[in-house]
Amino acid sequence: NNNNNISSISMQSSITKYGEITRAAVYNELKQITDKNVFTPIKYNNIEIKDKNKIIQSILLLKEKFNPDGTFNKLKARLVGNGATQDRNIYDDISSPTASIPSLFTIMTIAAKENRSIGSVDITGAYLHADMENNLVYVKIRKEITDILSTINPNYNEYIDNNGNMYVKLNKALYGCIESAKLWYKHISGFLVKNGFIANNYEKCIFNKIDEEGKQITIILYVDDLIITAQNDNIVAGVIQILKNEFGEITSRIGNKHDYLGMVINKLNNNKVEISMNGYVEKLLSEFNFKKSVVCPA
Repeated sequence: NNNNNISSISMQSSITKYGEITRAAVYNELKQITDKNVFTPIKYNNIEIKDKNKIIQSILLLKEKFNPDGTFNKLKARLVGNGATQDRNIYDDISSPTASIPSLFTIMTIAAKENRSIGSVDITGAYLHADMENNLVYVKIRKEITDILSTINPNYNEYIDNNGNMYVKLNKALYGCIESAKLWYKHISGFLVKNGFIANNYEKCIFNKIDEEGKQITIILYVDDLIITAQNDNIVAGVIQILKNEFGEITSRIGNKHDYLGMVINKLNNNKVEISMNGYVEKLLSEFNFKKSVVCPA
């Protein structure tokens, strides 16, 4: 992830620092895993012998998310699979595109020049909406996680072994698995195309559509973060509603100022757009104890 406003933290450090916020973040992540039917539990003895040596471990990651000005935003927990141990030879292609920063700047420049309305969307648990498709992926879930999962869904208890572990078959694209990013892009891009958007020939993460008045709607996709530009707020709100109908829980905003990928995007009134990363710059200056200044900083 190229976001400079996210940092990882250990479970123990997170509990010491945030207390109940940590426990709530972990519970919410495992609850959505259950609600979205991300996996199906399976008895270890029912896994074929040839597949047992392909079982991957699960890891619970905690990430601190900060606002672009460096202030704390929220704590996110994420259950991931250790894709580093998966066999890459069984996959033809696992690459997934993301929008380039120059493309983002270009679209924002067009939005400012044409005085478009701007919306931003963050899709919660994005990967978990994409089907795992053809490949069988088994994951081992350890006791510290199954203890919580069993309180969310008591039916899991019959699959938890004497050591507190549980084995599952993935139904959805769990974060960390090597194919998950591509499966998510396939899912979200297919959804946008189904709703009348066309992918740009040169930038696969920019989608355009012409509205009923002949005006362009543009979407920039960076994994699970989207920017929408259109002629007015109502059109942007309509696109956001379509995304909400499909993906459920999303975070969205409509206005001239947006936090996006650690940057602050601010559309000004003079057909210009200002993009800054003050929090990141200040962090670097502090980290390297740099106090000089020059006319043209670089």
